[in-house]
Amino acid sequence: MNIVILGAGAVGGTLAETLNDHLHRITVVDRNVTQLERLQKLDGVITISGNAAEPHVLEQANVDEADMVIAVTGRDEINIVASQVARSVYETPKVIIRLRSQDYARIARYKSKYLDNLVVINPENEVRAQIEQLLKYPRTFEVASLADNKVIFVGFRALRNMPPCGMTVDAVLNWNLTSRTRFVAAFRKFVPLDRTSEIQRKDEIYFCAPTEEVSNILSECLGSVQPERKVLIAGAGRIGTSLAKVLQVDHSVRLIEPDPEHARFAADKLQDGIVYPGDATDAIKQRECEIADTDVFVAVTNDDEINVMSSLLAKQEGARQTITLLNQDPYVRLLNETNIDVALSPQRATSSSVVSLVHENNIRAAHRLRVGTCEVFETVVRGSAGENRVTGKKVNKVSLPQNASILAIVRDDNVIEIDDSTVFQEEDIAVIYVAEAAMIQKVLRLFQLSAFSFR
Repeated sequence: MNIVILGAGAVGGTLAETLNDHLHRITVVDRNVTQLERLQKLDGVITISGNAAEPHVLEQANVDEADMVIAVTGRDEINIVASQVARSVYETPKVIIRLRSQDYARIARYKSKYLDNLVVINPENEVRAQIEQLLKYPRTFEVASLADNKVIFVGFRALRNMPPCGMTVDAVLNWNLTSRTRFVAAFRKFVPLDRTSEIQRKDEIYFCAPTEEVSNILSECLGSVQPERKVLIAGAGRIGTSLAKVLQVDHSVRLIEPDPEHARFAADKLQDGIVYPGDATDAIKQRECEIADTDVFVAVTNDDEINVMSSLLAKQEGARQTITLLNQDPYVRLLNETNIDVALSPQRATSSSVVSLVHENNIRAAHRLRVGTCEVFETVVRGSAGENRVTGKKVNKVSLPQNASILAIVRDDNVIEIDDSTVFQEEDIAVIYVAEAAMIQKVLRLFQLSAFSFR
C-alpha cells in the first residue's frame, strides 16, 4: 500500500516506522528538516520538505497515487485542509486525520461535505483508554482488549516466589493455567528470552485469555491484589481532566495542576473531584494530596521531565503504582531501570489504531507491544473450505510463519478451547501474535479468500 504521512513529529515518525515495518511504501511530509532527516535512515521511506496544506507540496509527495493519507501534523487546521485537498482534489480512497481539539472532533462526528469519509484519531483518547484498562487490572503494565472485549492481552512482571518465576520459558509457553489461556512471550529488559531461559523476578510476561478469566490468572501469578480506588493525577490537560471525569464514578480522584486557569477549569468540569493548584514535583504538595495513601499516581502533563520526576517522587513518597506518559518514545526503554511501573507512549497507542485502519479489510483490531515490533491482532476467517488456506483445517496444521501463534478463537461470541482437534470454521475470529510486524502480511494471506482452490 502507498501511504503518505503528513507530519514527522512524534506521532508521524512512529507511524512511519511502524508502517514501514509492515512493508508499505511510505512518504512523509513536514516543514522540519531535522525531523525528516531522522526518518531518512529508514530503508525505503521518502521524505518531502514543505507545508502539508499546500497543493504543490502534496503533488510532490504524489498524493494522487496514494492509497491512504494520514494527516498528523501538530496543527488541526493544517490537518483538516490537507485532508480535504486529498479527498476532494486527489480522490484519495482513505484519509485518516488527527484532531486534538474536542471542538473539531465533535464536528467530525457529523456528516458534511468537508469531513465526509475522514477517519478521526485522537492520541489523547487512546492514552486515556489505555490507562482505564490498566486500572482494571492492577500491577499490569500493558493491557489490550480484542475480539469485542471478549479476549484480553496482558503484560505483567514476574514476582519472586510466585509462578512463573523459576519456570523455563518453554514451560511457561506450555503452561495450561486454564484451558483457554495462552502464554505468549517473555522479555528481560526488552530482549526476548529463548525457550531454555529461566524466568527471573521483574521479567515481563505476556498472556492472552478470555476477559472473565484474566483476574483469576493474575491472582495466580501476582497473589491477591487490592482494587485501586485512590488515584492522584498530575496534569489537568485534555488527558488528565477527561481521565479524572471518567474515574471519579468509581474512584477517589485528586488532581494537581500548576496553571491556575487550567486548575479552575478542571475543578468546574469535575465538580466532585478535588483539584490542587501546584507543582506535582513538589514533595510537600504531593503529601498534601495524601500521596502515601494513593493506590495509583498518573503523570500526564505535557512535559516528559515533569512526568518522570513527579512519578519517581510519588513512588518514593509511598504511591503503590505509577503510570507515566512519555511523549518521546525512546525514553520508554530508559524507565525500565527506574521504579516507575508503567510508561505509556501516545505514539504507540495511535500506531495500533492506524494499523487496524490500514488493514481494515483483514484486521479487525491490532496492538503493538510497547517496545519492538511484536504485535497481536485479530482477523476473521472468510470463505468456506478450499477458498482459503485455513477453513476446515486443524489449527495445529496451519503453516504459520516462525514465531507466529494462534492465541484465541472466538466462535459464535464464545472463546473456544483450542486443542489438537480444533478446526477453523468460516467466520471464526482468530487472535494472532507475531514477533515481527513484517510477518502480518504472510499470516493474512493464509486467511484471505483466493481465486484458487486449496482443497
